[in-house]
Amino acid sequence: MCHRRFLLSVLLFLPVILFAQSFNPVLTKKDIIFEKSDTGYDLYIRKLKEVNSILLTESQRYPDPKINNYGLRTEIYYEANSDEIRVLDDKILHTKYDAFFLVDSTPERHSILGEAFHFFLPEKVIYGYKWSYEGEILIQPGTKINARMFEKPYSDYSGAFLDQWITLELSTSTATHHSELMKYASQVTNGKIRVIQRNENLADVLNRFIVSNVAVSPKNDVVFIIDTTISMKEEFPIFISIYPNLIKELQRKVRNLRVGFIFFRDYGEEYITKIEPLTDNFEELEQILRTVTIKGGQDIPEALNEAIYDLKEINFEADRRTVFILTDAPAHPVPKGKITKEMAKEKIEELGIKANVICLPYR
Repeated sequence: MCHRRFLLSVLLFLPVILFAQSFNPVLTKKDIIFEKSDTGYDLYIRKLKEVNSILLTESQRYPDPKINNYGLRTEIYYEANSDEIRVLDDKILHTKYDAFFLVDSTPERHSILGEAFHFFLPEKVIYGYKWSYEGEILIQPGTKINARMFEKPYSDYSGAFLDQWITLELSTSTATHHSELMKYASQVTNGKIRVIQRNENLADVLNRFIVSNVAVSPKNDVVFIIDTTISMKEEFPIFISIYPNLIKELQRKVRNLRVGFIFFRDYGEEYITKIEPLTDNFEELEQILRTVTIKGGQDIPEALNEAIYDLKEINFEADRRTVFILTDAPAHPVPKGKITKEMAKEKIEELGIKANVICLPYR
């Protein structure tokens, strides 16, 4: 009799066991893209074949079903996470908190991942309630959160679900962004484009390229537009090191030379652009260069449109005007502000500038 009961128990639980084993999605690093955005981060998770919704939670499911764990939510409404349905016990939830939960059942097209779930994460997310327990998580590179993957849409627990910890690591997608920079340069600027490889001697290449693209003339106003975000921490000191000799070589070609700078970062940084007017006081400019700090710019695209457009603020006098853009990042494909790449291009043409681009390798 005992053997029969044991066999009956096995047969009853076997469908459940097989059902659980059939839903076994696994996320790899290649399935996740985590990028800096305006006031937080964009998280994209590839839609795996068997996964139809994902809920981000503060911990994994406890073995004891009586112990709660909670979904992550934002403090205010964000469109990227909005209007997502949640189902619990066969009912659509309707509470004042539902619009803020980090849940997605409607994947969107992503250029790298294909179909992907999209979450906007501000710098702080919260979980729980006053009547149970509550807390907050700071979102930054290195933060770990749980991705709860559901077989059914709307984070519906009536189907299978599986937890997996993921670590939020900033994605670079460098090959894509570098090609975007070259594409941008060919569309917006009208001079030479030099793509520098990692194995090249940067000091020699910079010196030769800049000198060879400044024409022999009585007067020339030369402006350097330079990216000063953290990815330039190796390249910017090299530019400073060649600066004194570079000025001497340019003076051999231009009798009345003036030089100016536009340093740029991005929205949300210490500055978007910083302008140093044209001058022939080259020693003073060198001192200014040595005080420039390299930091910020956690996402790859930067305020390149704004930097070019701000050439209108430069005190040009010479008929011959030459610009060199040094950066490893393209402009934002969707402008953060009012300045578009078309406006940047028009400003180059309007001011009669010859604009050259040095595409540096992203680090």
